[in-house]
Amino acid sequence: MDVHFLDPDPSFRSNIEEFLELWNNEEDFISAYTSGSTGTPKEIRLQKKRMIASAKATLEFLGIKEGDSALLCLPADKVGGMMMIVRSIVGKLKLYAVAPSSSPIKNIGFHIDFAAMVPMQLENSFEELKHNQIDKLIVGGAPMPSELNEKCSILTTSVYQTYGMTETYSHVAMRKCGSTQNLYEALPGVSFSELGGKLVIRAPHIEVENLVTNDEVELNSPTRFRWLGRSDFTINSGGIKIHPEEIERRLSRAISAPFFVFGEQDSQLGESLTLCIEGPKFEVRKKQLEALVPRYKCPKKIYWINEFVRTNEKIDRKRTRELTEHAIEQVL
Repeated sequence: MDVHFLDPDPSFRSNIEEFLELWNNEEDFISAYTSGSTGTPKEIRLQKKRMIASAKATLEFLGIKEGDSALLCLPADKVGGMMMIVRSIVGKLKLYAVAPSSSPIKNIGFHIDFAAMVPMQLENSFEELKHNQIDKLIVGGAPMPSELNEKCSILTTSVYQTYGMTETYSHVAMRKCGSTQNLYEALPGVSFSELGGKLVIRAPHIEVENLVTNDEVELNSPTRFRWLGRSDFTINSGGIKIHPEEIERRLSRAISAPFFVFGEQDSQLGESLTLCIEGPKFEVRKKQLEALVPRYKCPKKIYWINEFVRTNEKIDRKRTRELTEHAIEQVL
């Protein structure tokens, strides 16, 4: 497979060439690491045959055909970038590579059929996407703010948010962004069930049988679900179950700085919803927040932290919460 490099970054080129060497060697696996966003990063061996099966499922779901162009703008030493290379190999695509940046298509003056980005890259590429620079775009690696999801409805680009994890060889479901349904649809060969409200994945093509996740869902059918949030983040406030990710999506319309919510021990409620914002303090009005979420799901307190702890660019909630002891506090 030929890779067309769109910039001279030597380290990025080296990472791609190193991956291709590993892909073409006699080993039947490639070593990678989990993100570490929900725990200590751990080494995982990705079986090449399962990577190929995953790639085929994605290409079939999106209708990507031989000869189409693909863009690699994610790190080639992480699973997301690796899988874009594998999809290009399996689908016999024309792969263009540009070093990862916040605005990866700013200086690309031609049409791309298929690309993958993280939400920040999508946000910063909106002007280019308005001119139909990319046909089909998958987005993953981090939660997508509600406002960004809604903005996708004005694009001719088909934008899909992915659901998956390292253990499932990239994604096993996608959700069309800009749609009012917000339902994830299974890739070919994948089916779902639930156990105690948690999503269970069955994907025989990648040899995944009954993988119980930490994600709470509303199952609509064996191939469709609505994602509610991670069970290990769920807050029980006065007997009411609150999913932080749902609250964060809504509050993102009013808060532009990085933030997250968590449950803080409360003598009356058990846990009270607390907001944690990165950076210098600015005015936040309770009425402004209550206009976006029900009063019983509105934060009771704000902590202002100079800088969040991050792991692989994702907010490490547990370690950041430990910083609240010395943070500026505001009661709402």
